[in-house]
Amino acid sequence: QAMAEEILARTFQASDDGAVAISDSLAERFGLQVGDAFEMPAPIAPLALRVGAIVPDYILQLGAVKLPWHTFVRHFGDERASMLFVGAKPGATPVAVKRAIENLLGVRYDVTVMTVPEARDSVDRFVDQFTALTRWLQILATLVAVAAMVNAMSAAIMDRESELRSWRALGLLRRRLVSLLVAEAVVIAVEGSFLGVAAGSVLGWTLTTSIARAVARMHIPVRWPVVTMAGLPIISTVAVACAAAVVALRRTRMRPLAGAAPSTSRSDGRNEVVYDVF
Repeated sequence: QAMAEEILARTFQASDDGAVAISDSLAERFGLQVGDAFEMPAPIAPLALRVGAIVPDYILQLGAVKLPWHTFVRHFGDERASMLFVGAKPGATPVAVKRAIENLLGVRYDVTVMTVPEARDSVDRFVDQFTALTRWLQILATLVAVAAMVNAMSAAIMDRESELRSWRALGLLRRRLVSLLVAEAVVIAVEGSFLGVAAGSVLGWTLTTSIARAVARMHIPVRWPVVTMAGLPIISTVAVACAAAVVALRRTRMRPLAGAAPSTSRSDGRNEVVYDVF
């Protein structure tokens, strides 16, 4: 939606004194800044223009110039148009203006009339279709990352089985040991998640601001998915904590030794059972 708003936002109006709006790709291509003068070739007569504004444009990567209609007709000799932007008078609703244009031109010409919300929705649908595959790749990458963190944390606990037995033999309560292992898993998951978000942010910023500009010569605005960036660390942390709790409970349980019988060797007459830490 942010990209659609950038495409549809054309607030600068070209004037008769030669001030025009140019696309950011054209400005970067020829090193133009606001206020610079340049000459534009035309079939009838060249135009002496001045940069009045630089606006984003995602249609022509070679560059675009926004001219007044009468200036375009006078220098190019072409009165045909493929797209018109209509401004409504104060008090007129976009739906009423659309219906009036359709009633006026719909019978004679094959035209499509769209309001700004409809055009924005159309661009949004196009962008969603274009990035549908990347979203599935993002979900797959997230699942792989979470699975790798769960596997690494589970393996770390299982590799320390002898150490866990020693702690249990020295009298450390099972719930205390499990809580320590879960807390360790949470700390590692939080650190790994935020490092991943930071590295992904740097990579995304580089792809958007540098590589996309070098390849397509387009300035794409960066919009940070705050909900996703905050939700992924939470999901990965919860998954790792749950996996650590399950593995820790299995690796810190105790069972009586096979064949061990209660003894009454204690002076107070209470029975004792020998346990194996498992």
